Amino acid sequence: ADEAWRIFREDGVKSAVLDLGGNVVAIGTRPDGRPWRIGIRDPRAQPEGAHYAVLALSDEAAVTSGDYQRYFEADGVRYHHIFDTSTGYPARNGVVSATIVSKDSTTADALSTAVFALGVEKGLALVESVEGTEALVVTEDKKVYATPGIRDRVEMASTEYTLQ
Repeated sequence: ADEAWRIFREDGVKSAVLDLGGNVVAIGTRPDGRPWRIGIRDPRAQPEGAHYAVLALSDEAAVTSGDYQRYFEADGVRYHHIFDTSTGYPARNGVVSATIVSKDSTTADALSTAVFALGVEKGLALVESVEGTEALVVTEDKKVYATPGIRDRVEMASTEYTLQ
């Protein structure tokens, strides 16, 4: 995503959105000057495709890591692809989705996985220690935890989720 972003900037692109799956890059603003509005996927929506929030972005990347795309279930247990390094098993700390906003996609990608694995408290503390980054973290009970700098840029799109 960062390389595509670089190429777009070099070619003079002033306004665009790049969607590379869980990685989204917002270049500039919409043609009317307002920030881009990016839907953040509801990690529990069935059928897939609904979003729990809409996030305003401009010259930023948003990357989400979650337990809802790469997983399987066995005996009622969801086994996903983000591991707890202390156990070697999928992280089980109540987090189902972590979205990071940053000025570069690589930082956002690394932090989204780390925040997911660390859990809400330690994950948000990590994000707050990295300048220019913000986070939304969703838990199993459909609570959304946000860093202070992102609160005024997020609009809840589902009444099932509550911003903490």
